[in-house]
Amino acid sequence: MEDLNLRKLRLIEFILAEHEEESIRKLEKAAYRIAYDEDSKTKIIGFRPNGVAVIKSDFLDGITQSLKEVTTGEYISLEELEKRSENW
Repeated sequence: MEDLNLRKLRLIEFILAEHEEESIRKLEKAAYRIAYDEDSKTKIIGFRPNGVAVIKSDFLDGITQSLKEVTTGEYISLEELEKRSENW
């Protein structure tokens, strides 16, 4: 396995040799996405009532899952929830 610093230098050389605007734009987008993903894994965006931290990536995963459930019809309406709650 190559030394990490050597790999970094080769990556820098690759970027410096690139002259196409679109290629640079794609490289920037990839770099920003990596930074965003790393930030999302550790960034605390709030706390639950029990004091447990809410991590950004977990929150976004929950939203993604909820959207998938809605698009596939895996949900109940407010009216259905109200009917079910009458029997609790």
